[in-house]
Amino acid sequence: MTTDRLGAVKMKTSTMLTEALAAAVLLTCAAATPAQAEASQASASHSAGLTDYELKNLFVVIRPNVAVASPAVFARAIKLAPVEKVIPQCTTSQNATRVVKVRINNPFNVKNTEHDVTSKKRSGNGVKPVKEPDPNANSTTYDLKLDKTVWDTAGQIIAITVILKDKDLKFLSNDESITTVNTSWQSIFVCLDPIKHVEDKKDPEPEDDSDTGRDKWDQATFYVKEPDIQTQKYNIRVIVRHQDRMHVLPIIIDPVVENNGFN
Repeated sequence: MTTDRLGAVKMKTSTMLTEALAAAVLLTCAAATPAQAEASQASASHSAGLTDYELKNLFVVIRPNVAVASPAVFARAIKLAPVEKVIPQCTTSQNATRVVKVRINNPFNVKNTEHDVTSKKRSGNGVKPVKEPDPNANSTTYDLKLDKTVWDTAGQIIAITVILKDKDLKFLSNDESITTVNTSWQSIFVCLDPIKHVEDKKDPEPEDDSDTGRDKWDQATFYVKEPDIQTQKYNIRVIVRHQDRMHVLPIIIDPVVENNGFN
């Protein structure tokens, strides 16, 4: 059992190293010690093509042109489990007046993902930007910072909708489209809606399932409560179809929601 601020996860190492490393885009399963990293960085950092930030936070150079995960990134990757914790399915309609839309665009490229995230009122308009938390070893471009610039009223529920705009991406299942981790606190995630194949509505339009004849996309929506101040991981579980249509690759994308309420 391993515990960090994002929760405790139990896993089998052999299974983990296949799926977690694909999700985190890590090509090795061992991290260098601080002593190894310090000795190697002096002679090999340039040839490894890494920035100072990467060397400090994300990777360590173990020999010329060979970089592996930093201890922090390795700890993150090794704890990704095939199924961590299912967010319960919604049994009633949630009174969310605002939606945060997380778009995974076409073409999906693990080396060049985007922070294409907006927030709007469910009735339309009221657009607000959604920032990322400060970068760290756990960061992805799909991280969300929910603070007073996003929340409208106290006690509010916000819907977070993940939109797959690359049709070669498919959610794993209704129950496992978005998962989370086991935590020592009450989860900030209320429930998860079934997957829908609907339009990505424009900013002035209401967020509903109406058909205006535009392209439709797979979407998964889960809900966050404002009073629950906490940072918690949400895992986007997708299957990537190969161009040959004969192969697929399961991927876990592991962003966080940093919920600060009105702080």
